[in-house]
Amino acid sequence: MLLLSGKDIENSLSRELVRNSEIIITATTSVSPVIPDDTDLYKNKLVVG
Repeated sequence: MLLLSGKDIENSLSRELVRNSEIIITATTSVSPVIPDDTDLYKNKLVVG
C-alpha cells in the first residue's frame, strides 16, 4: 500500500498510480484535480472521493 499526503504529485506519477491501482481513494482541499481526468484509466476500478 502506498500512502501519499501533503505533496504534489506530478501528472505522470499520478497516472501511473491510478493505472496500477484497483482502489483509488481521494481526499483533498485542492481546487485543481489531483488525479488524471481520463475516464479510460478508471474502468473496472473502485473510486472513492
